[in-house]
Amino acid sequence: MACSGITWLRAPGVAVFELSCHASSAKQLTLPSFPASNLCCLQVALKAARLACDAHPSSAAAWRLRLQQEAAASNHGSSSRAAAPGQLLAVVKQGLQQVPTAEAEALWLQAFELCSSSPGELPPLQQLLLSAVTRAAAKGPAQGGLGAAASACLQLTWRLQGADVARGVWRKLLLLPPAGGDMFAVMVQLETSAAATGTAAAEAAAAGTASGGADEQDEATAQQLPAAALSRVRAVYDAWVAAYGSADVQLWVRYALFEQAQGRRGPGAVYWRAVKAVEDPDEFIQQYRSRVGLV
Repeated sequence: MACSGITWLRAPGVAVFELSCHASSAKQLTLPSFPASNLCCLQVALKAARLACDAHPSSAAAWRLRLQQEAAASNHGSSSRAAAPGQLLAVVKQGLQQVPTAEAEALWLQAFELCSSSPGELPPLQQLLLSAVTRAAAKGPAQGGLGAAASACLQLTWRLQGADVARGVWRKLLLLPPAGGDMFAVMVQLETSAAATGTAAAEAAAAGTASGGADEQDEATAQQLPAAALSRVRAVYDAWVAAYGSADVQLWVRYALFEQAQGRRGPGAVYWRAVKAVEDPDEFIQQYRSRVGLV
């Protein structure tokens, strides 16, 4: 049933008030459900979301709600009026400049998803990400956070601009505080897929369609890589363990399984490095002997 008269004015009006009160702290924000056929309701809902962003510009929840309402209002009526990805991306980028880095993961992922339909927006978004990592000035989490954003950036760059450009972005990221463990994981996956099974598999990995992502079992069954590719993957692992290895026994086990599968210098060198680096050597030794074998 369509909203009419005071009904459609009052519901969004209440929503505006509630958003203004709660946007700064709430992780999830919702508006009343308005009939998709009533443009007035959708426009007032959009205004509510925009006012929430104006009142609380650092609220990630407010920006996610605004993006939802921007798309809904633009999609009203016919597909020809759908919001262009570039228009929605502009909203996301505006939010990314104001939301604290630690809370912006979902916005980053949305931005790179929209970029897949607007390739021309990718270079400035790459620069925005590099600036965000620089401002963070601290190591990101082992999973999620800016590392997830960097992972999405590398995947999309590899797919749209090619391996060389993606490696260039990777080298720039390495000059900054580690954004997060996810970016290392995806770079291992991209390099391994490209070298071992050809362009199609690398493109699947870059598109995020590779099954399940790489894990210890993948490393144990990996094909032997050409010398140049092996050097690149080792360099990723070396940077990864330097950043996160002290507290991550499983990361060292994964590196050892990779070296075991390559069969050239074996996992022994990784073992001895790990014993000196990890906070709990006994736990590492137990995991190593269980999954890799005796030294």
